[in-house]
Amino acid sequence: MAGLDLLIISLYMYIVGRAFAEAGQEVREETEEARERWKKAEMDVAKQAEIYRNKRLMEKILEKERGFEIAGTLHGGISAPLTPGEASGEDSDRTPAEKGNAGSLTSKVSSVFAFFKSKRD
Repeated sequence: MAGLDLLIISLYMYIVGRAFAEAGQEVREETEEARERWKKAEMDVAKQAEIYRNKRLMEKILEKERGFEIAGTLHGGISAPLTPGEASGEDSDRTPAEKGNAGSLTSKVSSVFAFFKSKRD
């Protein structure tokens, strides 16, 4: 009779041990999934923060550019007037320095985009 009791207790302990082991494995898997979701959320937040910073920087650059344009208009114009060739797009081979300030906003914006693209890579 004592041998049967020991066998039942051993079988019970084995079953309980397996149940705890399976539960532990499930907890580890759920924890790993939660870590992966957390990392993905952190990356999404970082990406959104970078987009917001880039947007604010572009807004500041555009505000400065508008300020220069207004100042130039008020003080007789800083930028050179467009030639007939520039107005028709024929002078596209000229550099912005050759054109005066014409196209300076475009060159600044493209350089800012290139800067942030290089930072991201």
